[in-house]
Amino acid sequence: MRIVKNKNITKLNTFGIKCVADYFCEPKNEEEILFAMNWARKNKKEWNVIGGGSNIVCAEHVKGLTIHLSGGIIKQKGNVFSVDAGVSLASLISKTTKKGYEGLETLSGIPGTVGGAIVGNAGAYGTSIQKTLSRVFVITESGMRWMENKDCGFGYRESNFKTAKMVVFRAEFILEKGDKKELIKKSKTIIETRNKKYVPGIRCPGSYFKNIHISKIPKQAYKKIDQSKIIDSKLPTGYILELISAKGIKKGGMVVPEFHANCIVNKKNGTAKDAKTIAHILKKRVFKTFGIIIEEEVRYL
Repeated sequence: MRIVKNKNITKLNTFGIKCVADYFCEPKNEEEILFAMNWARKNKKEWNVIGGGSNIVCAEHVKGLTIHLSGGIIKQKGNVFSVDAGVSLASLISKTTKKGYEGLETLSGIPGTVGGAIVGNAGAYGTSIQKTLSRVFVITESGMRWMENKDCGFGYRESNFKTAKMVVFRAEFILEKGDKKELIKKSKTIIETRNKKYVPGIRCPGSYFKNIHISKIPKQAYKKIDQSKIIDSKLPTGYILELISAKGIKKGGMVVPEFHANCIVNKKNGTAKDAKTIAHILKKRVFKTFGIIIEEEVRYL
């Protein structure tokens, strides 16, 4: 496996930000990941992992070693599906629904890889990937091991993998049998709905901020919001951002589009600095108006 210096990774982030990784590699197995980690340690470099490139905001120069996981295989044994982290989430959902297994269909249309979805505990329609996840095979500088679901620290768009220095390499899902035709139909409908919000090919990382749990909404703010918007104990951040006139805010090549307030789109040569500036403006306005602190769902590199 080669470790490349000054690798252009613009095409590897859905935000389309022009960026270069100081060092870059694409390991294909456990041994190569361990090699990459040890190389980084010996050369006193930090390392990070990217998959499908969604949900990340890249700096002009991404420091340290960028480990890119892509591709892999899906294996089935009964109702247990074993899948490599680099496999696209769309591929896994397509395969399981077509075989008539339910549990992942509500995640249809979410971009990125299975590994990325696990790290961010991706979810939609009141559920998340942790629901059907049995265990995760991880790699650390000291070795490899399986982690059970209960040990992964899952929360709303959170997991221990966001902060721990380990690589999600493989995962197992336990799914139940369902109605194949209904599952395929549901998946297709969800994808069509999502494509109305996020036109395929649009340069953005997906939703920029996490939705707001009701426990984080000050009492005085309830008077200013439509409480019927609260779903599953969460208030859509897009709704709050509409109330503070987020749509149309621009900085450099970045803009909050008219079709979705909880989104920042790279219109023309936008940078991470541009995105962060808009995010700062939005956070400041929301706090000033509602006393609510909104948190990024995206990860900065």
